[in-house]
Amino acid sequence: MKTGNKTIWAKSSCCSACSIIGSLDSIILGSKAINSSAISYRLLFQNYGKLLELKHMLEMNGIVYSIGNINFKENFGITHREAEIIVRLYDEGYFDPERKLSLTEIAEQLDISTAALSEILRKTLRKIVGEYIENKL
Repeated sequence: MKTGNKTIWAKSSCCSACSIIGSLDSIILGSKAINSSAISYRLLFQNYGKLLELKHMLEMNGIVYSIGNINFKENFGITHREAEIIVRLYDEGYFDPERKLSLTEIAEQLDISTAALSEILRKTLRKIVGEYIENKL
């Protein structure tokens, strides 16, 4: 069905990845075929937890994927560097009950001092917690 000069809506059966994305109440903002067997999606999630859930579900279904870029909601006030660091800390297991890596080890990987990483973490968490409290996310 054609809906505009540059827009066509097509209805077809859904691929495995699309089914998983749809089951998480995420929004596909755009997609682009890379080749005959790969597609790139631009997605919007309610929160980072939904992204982690998507990663888990894709892995459980044997779907190979890569994540190119993560952007956080602008009103958190988190800089791109702060977002990179908080995601890195999460991915490295820093927030796990039994930490996989210490703040010092992660600071060494990032080539910054432990004190600088601690300060970035404190400021970033303050922004996130402040947003949570103010908006009851």
